[in-house]
Formats: sequence, structure tokens, C-alpha cells
Amino acid sequence: MNASETPIYLLDSWAVLAYLKDEPAASAVESILVDAEESRARCCMSLINAGEVLYSLARRTGWEQAEATLDRLRAIPVEIIGVTESHVVTAARIKSRNRLSYADAFAVAVAQERNATLVTGDPEIAGLPEPVKIRDIRPQK
Repeated sequence: MNASETPIYLLDSWAVLAYLKDEPAASAVESILVDAEESRARCCMSLINAGEVLYSLARRTGWEQAEATLDRLRAIPVEIIGVTESHVVTAARIKSRNRLSYADAFAVAVAQERNATLVTGDPEIAGLPEPVKIRDIRPQK
């Protein structure tokens, strides 16, 4: 498989939190991470969504525990994508047209830019009419 055929996955904060908290959707994220470790896929995440993971953990467990969890996040094969002016403008445009959080709009913007499949279980993103490939990892009922 050459680089142009390698699938690219963008994890949003919903997916990463599900993985870190070992929720039912964690196995889908783990499978993607194994593929990334074995060079069968590339995995990335917006810096904005990484911050969202950090503050969500801090609210639940306190700042010290959240920072400790950062080490676990740093150990997974995910490229953190920094914020560019283009991301800000695209995310603002997406946010202005849809009912989703601004952080979620960054995930969509970066996924569009990277031609990545956005991995999420967030219903606001899963039903989005924006032109983006989405892998909904919510467990089926």
C-alpha cells in the first residue's frame, strides 16, 4: 500500500474520550490506532480537539489527573494538527451553517483539509450535511 492509498483518520474528542475512558466505542478507536501503529493507516487530531479532551478530563477528574492522562494521549500514534488561519475560517463557516460546537467544526475543517475520515460518535457530527467522510463509531443498539 503506498502513501496515497493509506487511509487517513481524524479522531474527534468524542472518539478519543471514548478510547481513554474504555467506553464501548473504544474498540473501534483501538482498531484504528493499531492500523496506524502498523502503518496501515494514518491518524490525526486537531489541536483544538486535543484541548477539548484535556478540559473534559480535568472537569471529571481534576487537573493533575488530566495532565497525567496526557502522557497516555501522547503515546498513541496520532499526529496533532496545529491551528491555521484556514482552519479558523473554515471552522467558522461550518459553525455558521450547522448546529455543532466550534471545536467540532475544527474537526470537520481539518478532516476536509486532510481528506480524512472523521471518526466520531457525536450525533451533531454524525448527521452533518457538510462534505466530509464520517465513520460513526457509536455502538449499534
